[in-house]
Amino acid sequence: MAAPPDDMADEKTAPNPTAGGLDGGALTESGGASPFEAEITRWADHYFLRTKQAVRRFGDNQATYAVFMRRPVVFAPKLALDWLTGAAHARNTEFTIELNFQEGQWAGAGEPLMYVTGSLAHLVDLETLLLQKLGACCVAANNAYVMCATLPKVAFLAMDARHCAGTEMADQMAYACAVGSKAAREQTGAKGFIGNATAATAHHFGNTAGMGTMPHAMVGYAGSTLRAAEMYAETFPGEPMTVLVDYFGAEITDALAVCARFPDMVEAGKLAFRLDTHGGRYMEGLDPQESYAVSIFSALCTFATLSWNAMCRWPCAAIAMKRNCGTSPARACRRRRSSCSANAWTRPDTRRPRSSVPRASTSTNARSWPTSTPPSTSSARGLTCLAIGTRPTPPPTSSPMTASHA
Repeated sequence: MAAPPDDMADEKTAPNPTAGGLDGGALTESGGASPFEAEITRWADHYFLRTKQAVRRFGDNQATYAVFMRRPVVFAPKLALDWLTGAAHARNTEFTIELNFQEGQWAGAGEPLMYVTGSLAHLVDLETLLLQKLGACCVAANNAYVMCATLPKVAFLAMDARHCAGTEMADQMAYACAVGSKAAREQTGAKGFIGNATAATAHHFGNTAGMGTMPHAMVGYAGSTLRAAEMYAETFPGEPMTVLVDYFGAEITDALAVCARFPDMVEAGKLAFRLDTHGGRYMEGLDPQESYAVSIFSALCTFATLSWNAMCRWPCAAIAMKRNCGTSPARACRRRRSSCSANAWTRPDTRRPRSSVPRASTSTNARSWPTSTPPSTSSARGLTCLAIGTRPTPPPTSSPMTASHA
């Protein structure tokens, strides 16, 4: 991935105590006086800090970083670019960024996503944090795209915040989700993500507030699913209602009871249901075998796509699905129990040749999304973004190129 700027002044420039981290203290690993520089010093990989000191000692140079990912992704750079802009401001310098892809465009493994050019002394210690803000977003955007494209008629609600390691990650995941959803909507006509669960990140989806109705806590408080629906309807009259129906393990019975209680909402299309049934049990009336049978019968293509990794570890399941003979993978597995040893789950390569697992194409021609008209060159204080186009000509030999990846 890419490398970010550092708090180091040009070797020919006298230290400036007022230039946010470009003072004499920036020559040491203790960092500059500004909060930004202190944060960089705390979180940057140590060898970047050492490199920065060496560059300052022996002379700065212009460098170009090639930022790439080791796997196919959907390009989601906004948060990283915003952060780079702030870094340039704080260091009173300028970085030139050439984007090779537009936001939401698919990029193959190893393809340079963008080039970042600037003072090596200002860039070298920013790499750690820049990659944190770019890599996770691109991977999550790709996952969101796959979800939306696989189930194009389903409207998703992003409820990732509770699973994130802090608010910064929550912002990254919401942004990435919105990028992947928009790409799927434009390419496949999918409904995609219509919103998310928190107000802080609702703007990524074009909303002003979070979305959601009732958690398990409310159903438990009410004592029954029907009573929880009644309490919600009384508290928020006239609003659409999504009822959580898996609390008591009676998803079908409780959903029908709620429908019978609110026929007007059913008729108006304002009543929906949420299933949060975990993997420890199965929907009301089903066991593992019948659950697989229903999934295969109702959505074979979707089931096969989303379960590919599991099937690679469970060969007999793949055989049952390939033949589409009506035998669920679980039953097939019981008949051929010897092929489902513990090692088949933890070491899939012992059961299937590596070459048999399809791999995503990494060639440039494999891009599946049309490229729209490139935006015009724009610049902000301390940051210049060139128009998206073909890969730029490699810099002259006097400017070292550094490949940075996630």
